[in-house]
Amino acid sequence: MAGVRKKPNRAGNFQGWYVSDGSGRLRFFTGTRNRAETLAIARRLEDEHRQVRLGYRPARTSSQRHASRDFWEVSEEHFAWGESQGGRGGRPWAYDHARTRRSRLAWWRDTLGLRTLADLPDVLPRAEKALRSLGAEGWTGRTLFARAEALHAFCNWCVQRGYLAEDPLRALAPFDITPRTIRRALRPEEIRAVLEAAAPHHRLLLETAFLTGLRVHELRSLEVEDLDGERGGVRLHAEWTKNRKAGFQPVPRALLERLREFAASGAPKQLYARFGTKKVPAHPLLFVPSHPARALDEALR
Repeated sequence: MAGVRKKPNRAGNFQGWYVSDGSGRLRFFTGTRNRAETLAIARRLEDEHRQVRLGYRPARTSSQRHASRDFWEVSEEHFAWGESQGGRGGRPWAYDHARTRRSRLAWWRDTLGLRTLADLPDVLPRAEKALRSLGAEGWTGRTLFARAEALHAFCNWCVQRGYLAEDPLRALAPFDITPRTIRRALRPEEIRAVLEAAAPHHRLLLETAFLTGLRVHELRSLEVEDLDGERGGVRLHAEWTKNRKAGFQPVPRALLERLREFAASGAPKQLYARFGTKKVPAHPLLFVPSHPARALDEALR
């Protein structure tokens, strides 16, 4: 029997209940500030469920049941999944990837005014318009693709869990991701010139990057214990490599000794404290600034 509590909650809304389909259990919901209106809603919901139970109307689909869920609440569930098992082989997302994914989904939420999952099914035209606006500002096709991929991946994840019936961006046309600038490798004499021009606290980082090919996140994650003098290199951990596999990177013996001396001097921790860089390893092997590409650009100029 549908009903409503005698007193409203602290927000002034009445709580109603009704008998659900199938299980026959009571379902509670928060109604309006009007008791009679909330009772009418409860009776309508109960009648709809009764018709489902008697076979007069189809049961709601999984996506219909989740349509009223808050967009950001579901996004947080998506982030929790990604940060625990969303990467390759069931491993967590890398720190930078998780931060970027959160930032891009927040941008979509604010740009498209996404409040609940019910706002997503017809979002394609507005999403295309938003991306065209970014393209008019000079964003490259590769960057537009990455921005769209964040929402596309979230919607696919929702489809897999039954939160959405289908991906609303499935018909999104591809972007032209042809590079606008053709880059080349630095010549040996250019590498020497860059190292000579770099700031002293950036020089060892750049030299290690040139000689190992490790990515920024991998360089930042290296700790003193990862040095392997016997094998002549550094150990790479599956938790922070891009392919999520443990590995080993050979390092020239002279550079290996300089890395050991640099870490033993306490310089990495001092530099992190000086420049206030976040996400610092417990025992860093190198100092990696927040924006290492800027440091390289300065040296290249």
